Amino acid sequence: VMTASGSALARVSLVDSSGAMLYDSYVKPAETVTDYLTQFSGISESTLAEVKVTLPDVQAKLLELLGEDSILVGHSLENDLAALKLLHTRVIDTVLLFPHPRGWPHRQGLAGLCNSLLKRRMDRCNGHDSVADARVALELARLKFEKGPSFGVTTGESAPLGRLLRASGVGLFLEDELACPTPSPWHEEECERRPVSAGDSSAELPSSELKPNRRVRVAVLRGFEDFCKQAAVMSAGSALDGLPACLARLDKEVADLAAGLTPEDLFVVLNGAGDLHAFRRITAEKESSSRDRELG
Repeated sequence: VMTASGSALARVSLVDSSGAMLYDSYVKPAETVTDYLTQFSGISESTLAEVKVTLPDVQAKLLELLGEDSILVGHSLENDLAALKLLHTRVIDTVLLFPHPRGWPHRQGLAGLCNSLLKRRMDRCNGHDSVADARVALELARLKFEKGPSFGVTTGESAPLGRLLRASGVGLFLEDELACPTPSPWHEEECERRPVSAGDSSAELPSSELKPNRRVRVAVLRGFEDFCKQAAVMSAGSALDGLPACLARLDKEVADLAAGLTPEDLFVVLNGAGDLHAFRRITAEKESSSRDRELG
């Protein structure tokens, strides 16, 4: 809806990964509404007449439901987050997953994507339904990950790495400390996944996986990622004191894995997807503290 200060939040809906409802509420704007935009929002004056929920109430509820590791899926999420006055770093936006054929800044609408890719029409007769919008965005995102980067894109073609390597007689092996509960069939096509425990850096693959002779081995070692998560809630001094031991463990894991390589192997090491912002912050805090002590 519109107020004298601009657009304001009037409804918020959140579903889980299966599409089940987690939260759905109308919201009373802090300022007087000047235009309900009913033809688009489906909201009228009578809809909000008895609503007591405010923006701070919604923010508190969402912070309760969403953790730092939660992945937020939506369509044009920057508008939603701006209306909520919230920041979230782990997002999937279907505007970016399905770019407009004419390029940026053109955008494909959610209803159009639903019609062309999901083969059904969204009911817009009474304006937008935020619950239906959330479920369609989620379905589109899941379909994209299932079918691969080329799905829903008019230009270019993609193929999974495992398929390309296998066609050249090269095997692809992924070793990860984090077991994936629902691996992507497209991304992991022709890829052998081997869950390993932290510290279990056995160099040998099972005998059934020793062919073909040439291999690309990708090892995801998450020790540093875990360290960054712990550092985010610790003081600068305490967090950085544990860094040498963390790096030493990673060095040993890499060395153990590398010891089992053959001249025909390509070895790729990833250290997870840790958020370095907190680590950089505490590093800066410790450096600042050290300078202060030197000046003192």
